[in-house]
Amino acid sequence: MRKLMTRAFAVRRLFLTISSIGLFALVLAHPSIVLSKDFPVLGTVECGLASGQQCLIGDALTVWTLSLSGMRDQATIDVAWVRAQLEEVGTKQDDLICLHVEEVPGGGLRALSIPERCEDVDEPKEEKEKEERDHPSNNL
Repeated sequence: MRKLMTRAFAVRRLFLTISSIGLFALVLAHPSIVLSKDFPVLGTVECGLASGQQCLIGDALTVWTLSLSGMRDQATIDVAWVRAQLEEVGTKQDDLICLHVEEVPGGGLRALSIPERCEDVDEPKEEKEKEERDHPSNNL
């Protein structure tokens, strides 16, 4: 009887080990799903025109942002999924813009949406000052 219980325990342990290895292999087989990361990016539009001019929106948009490294970097973002929205709002050179993006496997960023508010991102002081300078409020 004791031999039968030991054998049952060994079979159960073998089953759990194989299941664990299989689950681990499954996770490694699809790293883009497990390692996917999405976050907001706040920045100013850079389309190579004079400030305030209407940008021609293609499948990519370049922005100056502090959201990626904490330094003012230029980032090119795939905006194919939100292109119609960008055209609808009339995206202009130096506009302050927020895009909810994801990291694309193999590198790069893809815009998923254009949120009304850019949550979880503190607007950098220099961006606020530039926005106030370019668009002063008329609260007189």
